Amino acid sequence: LKTKVLVSGFNNEDDADMLEMYFESQKHSGGGQFKRSLEFGPTAGQAIITFTSSEVAQRVCNRRHQLKNCTLLVQPYSQQGLCAPEEVGDDHSAMVIVLNIPHNVSEDVLEMYFESTKKSGGGELACMRFYTKESTAVLTFCEPTAARRVCSQKVHKWQPMKVVPYEKSLDPEHASQPCTIKVFGLPSAWLQNDDFLEMFFESERKSGGGNVKEISIDASQGCAFVTFEESEVAARVAAREQYAEGKPITVKLFKNLNALTVSSADDAYEPDQLLLLSLPENVDHELIRLFLKTH
Repeated sequence: LKTKVLVSGFNNEDDADMLEMYFESQKHSGGGQFKRSLEFGPTAGQAIITFTSSEVAQRVCNRRHQLKNCTLLVQPYSQQGLCAPEEVGDDHSAMVIVLNIPHNVSEDVLEMYFESTKKSGGGELACMRFYTKESTAVLTFCEPTAARRVCSQKVHKWQPMKVVPYEKSLDPEHASQPCTIKVFGLPSAWLQNDDFLEMFFESERKSGGGNVKEISIDASQGCAFVTFEESEVAARVAAREQYAEGKPITVKLFKNLNALTVSSADDAYEPDQLLLLSLPENVDHELIRLFLKTH
């Protein structure tokens, strides 16, 4: 069982103390006590951490990490050498998603199966995220060729389990992250023309934003809903103080709602108010009242 992890993506070795404190904190990183001091890897921006238990190492690998504006990549340390960053990078070429995992298949059994080239076509895993509720797992192999072999194998051990190349839309981690923000206190001109909103929230310099997927304006409440392509962008925008025409505006994360969906107080609304989105134009108001009485 592996107790070593490889950390990549930090800026310089001066951050050693900060890295140690972060990964020793279970609250912040999922980590715990080190077996030995942090060691720097052969490549700049890499460090090797040895924990006292494999459970801690696995827990750390299963989480996302952000430290001092840097997104850290954490993966098990390979005894056969470091997994090259480009093999587990943004192109996702070494990643697959396993769908429809039977409830009687445990995380350990699934890991052993996909590390067996003979049984699954796979190979050594750099990281695995297991989602029991969604019956889904996200696997990152050390070699992209292993990911391709696993996907090309038509039938796997358990039916109706299916393995597909990585797609962000199928990743439970990203699906659970809101991509939409609710914006209050906008200038009246911005509520009449969504071009202002789009230009503002697509400017990383002005708002910290990025590609905007959709904008919806609710003039009656004096607010707007902006949906980004990436949940990370929405989180970044909501974390910043925002100003429009020199005046502060309020930005809060908002859960994506599809079809006939009712928001809650957690979605940045008053507790005695509900918002129904994406209603058909010809929807019967009486039908809405019946829906609310029975839900």
